[in-house]
Amino acid sequence: MDKELILITGASGFIGSAVVNYILQLNLYTVVSIIRRKSNYKNSEELKEKQVILHEGLFYKKEDIETV
Repeated sequence: MDKELILITGASGFIGSAVVNYILQLNLYTVVSIIRRKSNYKNSEELKEKQVILHEGLFYKKEDIETV
């Protein structure tokens, strides 16, 4: 059975990464995140290792959200 998707914005930040870790511990969802830039955050590599699907963009831009 496939896990449901959950979108978390700002997952590379302090609070967002804590939220991602909590959600991943539940083992109920596949986490998708939209972040400003993959290369600017050390958390980006850690998130990828945890199988978080990262998309670069801005959460307030309709076209960025639609691509996610």
